[in-house]
Amino acid sequence: HKVMELLYQRLCGQWVTADLLQGILKNTALLTRTLERAFAEVFFQSKTIKPLTGQNYLIGEMIRKYVMKIIENDCKQTPFRYIESEKRVNKEFLLTDGTPIQLKGFIDRIDEVEDRLRIVDYKTGAGMTRFSSVGSLFDLSEKMRSKAVMQVFMYAWMYDGLREGQALQPTIYYMRTLFSPSFDPAVYQQIDRQKEQVSDFSSLRPEFEAGLRTCLDQIFDATTPFVQTPTGKACTYCPFAGICGK
Repeated sequence: HKVMELLYQRLCGQWVTADLLQGILKNTALLTRTLERAFAEVFFQSKTIKPLTGQNYLIGEMIRKYVMKIIENDCKQTPFRYIESEKRVNKEFLLTDGTPIQLKGFIDRIDEVEDRLRIVDYKTGAGMTRFSSVGSLFDLSEKMRSKAVMQVFMYAWMYDGLREGQALQPTIYYMRTLFSPSFDPAVYQQIDRQKEQVSDFSSLRPEFEAGLRTCLDQIFDATTPFVQTPTGKACTYCPFAGICGK
């Protein structure tokens, strides 16, 4: 995240072309300096930038490959206007009983492609970019629930009030599928055998907000006890599995 933020920082507000991105890809020294700076700020939490060595060097080279592949995919989206990265968003949300809840998040990246704003979320692993319905995203019994789609929809919902009348397109960059020839960061709604790309979140906003309110109503309801997850899949990597005993 930090490397992409630093590389695109100087392009804020500019229209980005394929030639410009190709120049970044060919600038090995720039990529190396950016990697070293990201390590200094995020990992070492230091202002001192120094060459990476040992295991950090190997990790840095792996990150370099991911970053270069992201930029290669971005070339296919050109021209686009880079807005910003790591955008902090805050929003007050009222529960059904009128109780105000403060929500916040960090949007990995926002850019403008054609006539729409893309809300981009980077994911280190692999996952789904499809969902059957907005309701399924809030269904705790749904084993194949796409948490990544839920998260990027949340960001789109929170950013919606800050937009300039443009359509918001949720987008997910899964790092493990970046190198696939069929890589597609768009989010799709799967209805039977047909899929429809979500190019404008506003059509889903009312249903998403209703589902979010129901979910938060349950979380903040003092009369509703916390219970174990109805699916066993969520327990696989849970650090509290030994305590829970499920």
